[in-house]
Amino acid sequence: MGQIIETNRLKIRYISQADAASIFKLRSAPETFKYVDIPPYENIMRAKRFIKSVLKDIKNKEAFFWCIELRDKETQRYDFVGTICLWNFDAKKEVAEMGYEVLPEYYNRGIATEAIGGIIDFIKNQLEIKEVHAVTHELNLPSIKLLMRYNFERKGIANDVDPELDEPKEMILYALRIMRE
Repeated sequence: MGQIIETNRLKIRYISQADAASIFKLRSAPETFKYVDIPPYENIMRAKRFIKSVLKDIKNKEAFFWCIELRDKETQRYDFVGTICLWNFDAKKEVAEMGYEVLPEYYNRGIATEAIGGIIDFIKNQLEIKEVHAVTHELNLPSIKLLMRYNFERKGIANDVDPELDEPKEMILYALRIMRE
């Protein structure tokens, strides 16, 4: 089901119920939610409920939600390392919010950088989105550095820019205008 995006090292594919154990591992790690007000998952049932909700959003064309898999050079197998999504679309589907999360043991390996590049290419070639937003905590310096690498522009405190976001005051909104040739 759904679009598969491939990059140099990654396969980015739609989530499925078969990913429950991987989602639980990712979302039960305290580091995953260090900068957001979401408690770590306490059991696999929460991961299954989350996936069910995401699959409904995908079916209703309210979100894209992919698993990020890293290719092992030796075995050529792909291993789950995180997720990336587009959601929170505006009414015209011209603006979307991007979110991403990577297993802590894969931090600082360029995985989120490569995944975001793949999603930006997908947006340029497959969607009519004109602007991508990302919301991150003011202290999440790796995420801020990553967004800056792709020329996301700091817009300000998320709720000041868009009061409908309902984010704490520490959350900053970044935006990227999608440029097409």
